[in-house]
Amino acid sequence: MRAVLGDRVGEVAVLETDTIYTMLDPTWSEHNTNRDAIAKRITARTAAQFVAEGCDWVAVGSNGLQDAREVAEFIAEFPATVEVFYLFLDPSTSAVQARIADRAHPLDAHKTPQWVAGNVAWMRSFHRPNSARIDNSCLSVDQTVEAIYTAVNSGHGLIRGVAH
Repeated sequence: MRAVLGDRVGEVAVLETDTIYTMLDPTWSEHNTNRDAIAKRITARTAAQFVAEGCDWVAVGSNGLQDAREVAEFIAEFPATVEVFYLFLDPSTSAVQARIADRAHPLDAHKTPQWVAGNVAWMRSFHRPNSARIDNSCLSVDQTVEAIYTAVNSGHGLIRGVAH
């Protein structure tokens, strides 16, 4: 993101809740709601600190921030003046299946095509009328970042603040 957007938006920080979660459980050995909550709080506080330190854009990636309560708790860590956008990267089911197959990581062994289809449908159930959906099935990483920039710059996905 920094390489693609830095000249247009200034200082960029990128965080992901999964990175924080793996600090608690590197093998993802079991689903643990307490670890989920800790990872979300630490990520939110870290992102808010980046904002406080002058970062112009802070992007947070997460598969675990779907329901309205979780999102509200997450953004409560930020000053009220901070604009918050909610975007979904929403590739097709077949694109997700292909990406998982290409990765062939032992932790993904349970992710059968049927499991992926169910998981994609479950994730899509969290879309809100004001969330920005980005189909990145056929987009490169840089193209995906451009699509995120375009959505935010157009005010799509704004859930708190005033669009610029």
